[in-house]
Amino acid sequence: MNRRIGLILGGTAIVVFLALLLIGPGTEKQQPDQIIWKKEFEKIEYIPAGANRKVTLSMVRHGSLTRDDFTVEAPGQYQSRRGGFNVKNTFSDFAKPRNMGQYKIKPEQETELGLSPECAEVLLYPTLNSEPIRLQIGKKNSAGNSFVRIDPESKKDEVVLIPAYLFDRFTRPIKEFREQRLLVYPTDTYTQELSVKVKTPAGEKSYSMRQVREKNKEGVEMPRWLDSSGQEIPVNQANGLENVVREVQILEYRDTIGVGNADELWNRAGEDTTVIKAKIKGQDETIIRLRSRYAVQAGTDSAIPVQSSIEPGTDFVRATIEKDILDRMETIFEALERKKAEANKPKPVQPEIREIAPK
Repeated sequence: MNRRIGLILGGTAIVVFLALLLIGPGTEKQQPDQIIWKKEFEKIEYIPAGANRKVTLSMVRHGSLTRDDFTVEAPGQYQSRRGGFNVKNTFSDFAKPRNMGQYKIKPEQETELGLSPECAEVLLYPTLNSEPIRLQIGKKNSAGNSFVRIDPESKKDEVVLIPAYLFDRFTRPIKEFREQRLLVYPTDTYTQELSVKVKTPAGEKSYSMRQVREKNKEGVEMPRWLDSSGQEIPVNQANGLENVVREVQILEYRDTIGVGNADELWNRAGEDTTVIKAKIKGQDETIIRLRSRYAVQAGTDSAIPVQSSIEPGTDFVRATIEKDILDRMETIFEALERKKAEANKPKPVQPEIREIAPK
């Protein structure tokens, strides 16, 4: 009986194998998302809807062999600054925009779809000095896609549906496009060296440490932190100081309306109260300087001036950041003191064992 079942199964397998050879595995395939193109752009500009045809946001990609850097500005209003995640994502999204549908329309349908000489536009430049691809942005449909005419990529009587979120982002405040981080960590990078000096009423406190990576038995790189004397620092304590230094980010920019003159406040403060030097793998040393003698109100936060070697000029950071840095330094000092005390603690004397002679 078992032999008969085996012969039947074997024969079935041969038939299926021959069928696959003759007719293939079938014709049903999963349809991938359609995209309009795969193109790289060096500049993207936005013109809002209205009779005043003026660029209000401009982004530039600066490509290199290792990574791309970005700048963003609002011409005539906000100066060019480093671009953040939203700028990077904008270039990525327009490099391969999704095609949610394509239609032929009649001239009388243009107004109905929101396409006119005064509609919003996105200009995509393959190179900085090239002619742009012009996207005219019409109304949204119920599915959240915008009717778009692409010039010169499509014909005058064609519109394409593109997800509306690609265009909605251009109406956000420029602060959301700027890079707020002073220390930027690309993939596979880490802090190699870090030193901090803080002036307090009781005097200056400073600390330096460096990170080394060593592979464990499983071949995984593990971090070790050492101070300037080579003494090992508990990883969680060292990470605490490194993390709070990473949080030294721009709270308000020098051209923010209503915050105050950052350079004037910097000069009035007179001297640095905190100096941070950080060496990130693959980058030059970054120096960050804070002056907390004077502070300004920035919304609900108090802010102090900051300067860095990343770019010239003065901006504002959260005023409480100095206290956070001091607290983390004190935590390391206390941990090392405890470690030192444990090492110097006398070892307990083992009781002497004597052999008692039998009576």
